[in-house]
Amino acid sequence: MRIAIVSEASSGEGITILLDACTRLDEVFLRSHPRTPRLYASGVCYSREREDHGEHFEERFLTIPMCLQWRGRDGHCSQGAGDCDDLACWRAAELRVSGEDSGARAEPLRRTGGWHVIVRRSDGAAEDPSRILGMKGGP
Repeated sequence: MRIAIVSEASSGEGITILLDACTRLDEVFLRSHPRTPRLYASGVCYSREREDHGEHFEERFLTIPMCLQWRGRDGHCSQGAGDCDDLACWRAAELRVSGEDSGARAEPLRRTGGWHVIVRRSDGAAEDPSRILGMKGGP
């Protein structure tokens, strides 16, 4: 079953709540599927997802199994794809589940024209899975 939460999440607080939910779902998936490849070894690539639906843009938060199925906006990612929110949630979840960083989280950053999501580690260090997995230019 797929579940959609439709919200005007234009604030950093609202987006953070949605990112936390996606990260927690990814944690549950990783615990129940321990053979899931780590993000950077998975073959998944970055692909911009944002869809224009006429009056509004729709952003989907894809969990790990959905990333592994989605082939990207132009079908160019043969092993699966995700955009910044999807990849950051996956990475934060794997850091938590592995015990490498139990406080890692997906963090939204306000950018010109919208938002970009990175991983913020417990020590304050930032990690950008989207850039590591092929995002070019700015978010």
